Amino acid sequence: MSSKISKGQGLSDFFIFTKDAYLLDQINMKKNFIMDSGFFSNNIFTEREMCSAFIIIKPDGKFLKYYGEDYYTKIKDFLKVD
Repeated sequence: MSSKISKGQGLSDFFIFTKDAYLLDQINMKKNFIMDSGFFSNNIFTEREMCSAFIIIKPDGKFLKYYGEDYYTKIKDFLKVD
């Protein structure tokens, strides 16, 4: 779903994971998955209870950060052209 939305909006998508991620060996082999240096976990995704989160940043600096699932409507609304 991420790549479909990204392609349709001219966005780049990539995935950040931590050293303690579930199925680390499999994740580490994927080309668009990047191990977090600590920046994202310390500054962006600071809630540790959630296993799923994302951030979308527009060129104008507006952003949507979201934890959890059931996010399609929020993304759709956020990416609407003003």
